[in-house]
Amino acid sequence: MATELTPRELTAELAALKRQLADQDEVVQRALSIASHHAPEHFFEGNDALRPHIAVRLNSGATEVGRRPRLNFLDTETGEWTLAEGTTEGEDEIDISLKATGGGFGVCYDYLVMSGWTGTEGQTITIPDSTETFKVYSTIQAPIDDAVSDASSGKTYSIGICPGTYAENLTWPTTAITGIFLHGYDFISEDNFGEVYINPSSGHAITVTGNPKLISAENIVFGGQAGSSSINHVSGINWSGQFTHCEFRRSITNVDFTAMHFAHCKFASDVSLASVDDVYFHDCKFSDILDMKTNGSGVDNVTVDQCVFLGSNARILLGQRASNVIISANQFTTSGATANSRVEITPDIGDPLHHISIIGNAFTTGPLTNGQEILLDTSASSSNIWGVTITANTFSDAFTGSGLTDTCHIRLKGNSSGDIFGIVIANNVFGANNAQLDHIEDAGGFTVIGTFVEESVFGPSGRHNVVKYKITDGANNLFIPSSSDETGLPGSGRVSVEAHAILDGDVHTDSAADVVTRGSVIAANSTPAWDELVLGANHLFLGSDGADVLYRTVGWDVLLEPTGSSDAARIQTAIDAGSRKILLLDGTWDVSDQNVTFATGTEIVGQSRKATILDFGTTAFFQFLMAADTFVGNATVANAPTSASAPPIQTLAGYTMVWNIDFSSTSGSGLAIGRSTSARAHIINCIFQGLPDAAVGQIEIDAPRFAIIQNCGFLGAASSGAAIFNRHPATASEFFPRPNVVITGCYGTTNCGDGWLDDGGSARETTFSIVGNSIAQAGANAPFAIDISNAIALISGNSFIVPTGQATAAAMINVSGGKVMIENNRLDANSTRTDIIDISTGGHSVLGNLIRGTSTNAIHLTAGNNSVIGGNNCPSGDIRIAGGSTGHVVALNSVNAVVGDATLNQIGLNVTGA
Repeated sequence: MATELTPRELTAELAALKRQLADQDEVVQRALSIASHHAPEHFFEGNDALRPHIAVRLNSGATEVGRRPRLNFLDTETGEWTLAEGTTEGEDEIDISLKATGGGFGVCYDYLVMSGWTGTEGQTITIPDSTETFKVYSTIQAPIDDAVSDASSGKTYSIGICPGTYAENLTWPTTAITGIFLHGYDFISEDNFGEVYINPSSGHAITVTGNPKLISAENIVFGGQAGSSSINHVSGINWSGQFTHCEFRRSITNVDFTAMHFAHCKFASDVSLASVDDVYFHDCKFSDILDMKTNGSGVDNVTVDQCVFLGSNARILLGQRASNVIISANQFTTSGATANSRVEITPDIGDPLHHISIIGNAFTTGPLTNGQEILLDTSASSSNIWGVTITANTFSDAFTGSGLTDTCHIRLKGNSSGDIFGIVIANNVFGANNAQLDHIEDAGGFTVIGTFVEESVFGPSGRHNVVKYKITDGANNLFIPSSSDETGLPGSGRVSVEAHAILDGDVHTDSAADVVTRGSVIAANSTPAWDELVLGANHLFLGSDGADVLYRTVGWDVLLEPTGSSDAARIQTAIDAGSRKILLLDGTWDVSDQNVTFATGTEIVGQSRKATILDFGTTAFFQFLMAADTFVGNATVANAPTSASAPPIQTLAGYTMVWNIDFSSTSGSGLAIGRSTSARAHIINCIFQGLPDAAVGQIEIDAPRFAIIQNCGFLGAASSGAAIFNRHPATASEFFPRPNVVITGCYGTTNCGDGWLDDGGSARETTFSIVGNSIAQAGANAPFAIDISNAIALISGNSFIVPTGQATAAAMINVSGGKVMIENNRLDANSTRTDIIDISTGGHSVLGNLIRGTSTNAIHLTAGNNSVIGGNNCPSGDIRIAGGSTGHVVALNSVNAVVGDATLNQIGLNVTGA
């Protein structure tokens, strides 16, 4: 049976085999090492007919203790597949293979480079079950030269490079081929770019001359000695391709790029580019200058996106003809700055500067001195500036130095003969600038002397103190000031600082004359005219009746305020009058006067949980009785009576929800989930802190069709009763399916006398799913945390602990009936309980639990037959099977001891001993 795996899955399989075969010969390890590195995903597209593979075969005994898998590998000397020494013979069951395309040894390359290769240089290896071949070399330049000599028309060659240091000076090809893909193995992390290191002892890592062919490089560190370059440009133009996950530890010198993409690369030294066209830097780190000016002749279609500039001199320089430039979402985090600019664009004489977007960058350190963070400068030329957008940038650091009068965040320096137009500077956030209040300026100090001929926009931008714009030619420009201190030409949008009567019919003919009062708003009346709308009464909201704006209740049928007397009757009156969405405002509500009977669809919500108090009067025995499709929430229940028959809130039928109720002082049952063939109750985010009466619970489950108890806290004090009590009496009419109860996400420390969950009142079968709860079960009489007598229960993924200092009378989980699955729980008795799990009936399972904190029995099968106990970790205590119990299966546990009759029970492999 052949199973095709993805490269990632095959890598994991081979890594496991490598660990098992650590003592095998070198050729096995080499085969596994090569196979465990896979090519990029795009090398697995296309033709899948070729099937070179390393075969890993598992026989039927491979999973038994002490057995090894069977491994076939390729002998690089003979080209034959043979069985590895020391592996298991046997019938093959599974054959795992890796599909590949093109040439290559299962990894889809034309060449494989290994620094430790001792065989014949350029040895050709034929892939089994295929006519495809690949060549092996110990250097990188050799397969590059071989590819050029092969000169297949239109072909791009692929070279896989194994981890190692290669002291080579690579010369990039200029003839014959289309391009070369260099792929280094072992890309490790964001700042660790792998273990393929091109580091010549002298000279440059790569030298580019002529018209270089396409390059694609991934997971490679390009080094070089001091004074040399990682990439050195001697001559030639238009080098295209991409570098991904690469690191350049020396400079990149005077390279001419066209359609070049750098993704997640790291530049430790300066990057100096010549003519630049269609170049993209994404998610890179720069420790020095990105210079597209000094050696260049033109910059067009450049994007620098989501990069980080870290060094004290790290910045962007653009020059000559600069157009279609996007600098976006970068971080300039330089500390100890030694540069006067972070982004500097300065075209040569006569070259225009246009279509520049500097958007969403973060500048966290100011320039060194007398500088700026963004500079667009044509002052030394006759160039025009147009189509510039500088928006949504953040300048968070104060300028350094003292007495600096010539610093700013953004500087546009025009010239007397060039025009400036189509400029947008807006929505930037400026940090402190010491005593210099100007953040945007132009040539000549703080006055713009360029000619803004048309359609430029300035501001508003956030500022530390105040932003000033001084514009000497304001024709056709839009100036939007951000404080009353700006200056500008008439019509530029200057803010008036004079008092102004908004509601004055003499000044505004569309307004009524009104004296504005506190809280009023301006709204159009029926005239229509602008008029005063006086503040509405408390608890009303500003809304609409479809014709006018007015104050009204919004989202509720009625808002009720407590009076402290006979408030239940007022709530019932609202329900009887047809209100279905009722908001109870904060205060103490007297609900001891009568029952509140919900109509279908009623929702009663308190304004706030702690301040909306429902006072049931201790001895009144009145209730909130919930019908179908009803909701109550966001309140505190106080002074509930001690009664097993009249809990303060009871769900009766249909779907009901009780949410965010604090049952803080209930003596009897706080909540009852009523018995009905249609009852579906959802209890969520409630807190139970009261004292349940004997034989009842803070929550009483009385045979609903379905119930969910979710994210509730149980903090009950010492008393009788349980936190959750299942009352499923024998007299109850039955229906199918049986009551189904989910308890999940609950928490707390409960010391109710009958434990956290008591199934003891149930005479009929209930289905429980008890999942993902965290409970500390206290109590002076050490009750069971869970007591199951008749239920079908899944108890999984919970944490049950017993605080220290408790009595030792009872188990944490007691099972005396029903059918129970106890799986993957943490049970910790803190050395307080004799037994942790006590099972006195048969047919249960206890699997995969962590059980500790007992000196006697972690699991005690006191009676019953045919239970499965497996995979449990019991650091203390025994697994004990009482005499007379038969048919139990106990296996794969870690436990002090398994005590029981092995002739009557299946006691398998267990790890025993202290």
